Amino acid sequence: MGPGARIEMLNNHWSHWNWQKVVGLSHLLARRLSLALSERSVQWDLFKIFSSKQGTQVEEWKAMVLAFE
Repeated sequence: MGPGARIEMLNNHWSHWNWQKVVGLSHLLARRLSLALSERSVQWDLFKIFSSKQGTQVEEWKAMVLAFE
């Protein structure tokens, strides 16, 4: 294999690898979104439990978060 053929072979290999990543990106993002939504539910439930035990401080903390955002 000459130097030119080697470079072309490597470029083809890397291009195919990148194409496979692009094709699989939708599945990866869908899986991550599904996981994020399920984790959001868990975090929201824990937040409600935590908030119910903190009493009056919750409203102050929420105001601080809104001011920060």
